[in-house]
Amino acid sequence: MDRMSAAELQVIREHLGLPESWFAAYLGVSEGDVVFWQIGHSVIPEDIATQVSMLADEATALVAEIASDLAKEPQPVLTTYLHDDDYRSIDPGGTMPASWHRSIAARVADRVPRLRIRFATGSELPALKGPLGDPTDRELQEIVEEPEWQMREVIQQTTLGRGWPGQS
Repeated sequence: MDRMSAAELQVIREHLGLPESWFAAYLGVSEGDVVFWQIGHSVIPEDIATQVSMLADEATALVAEIASDLAKEPQPVLTTYLHDDDYRSIDPGGTMPASWHRSIAARVADRVPRLRIRFATGSELPALKGPLGDPTDRELQEIVEEPEWQMREVIQQTTLGRGWPGQS
């Protein structure tokens, strides 16, 4: 395998929506290491390149899965999160930042015509979480029928928060 270049590392990290600080913690290195790799001052170790490639591959597979599910919906909607705390209220054990979630949502939008992307709001965050982490059909119906939503159709609600890289 050819060595990962500085540009490849930075482009992948940015494409995944990952801040340098989070990326460094995930890889178990200092933020300075990430910066030096990205500007080409240090060679990217093969084990780091492998971890980064695996993370990118997992994200690509997730995008394909979500896009496939949402493409079947007549009015697909994907909810994402503005802040890490919002995301943690849905996925308390998750390790990925909200920026990663938004990156996944953007990539899904490239594949799903008519996809609407919206932010979860504070008042609905607890309601989006079902007993096993994902909203139930009944919970979705109740959320969608709330007056502030001003819509009556049941939407496909996808939350990202199960089996992420870095979780044990």
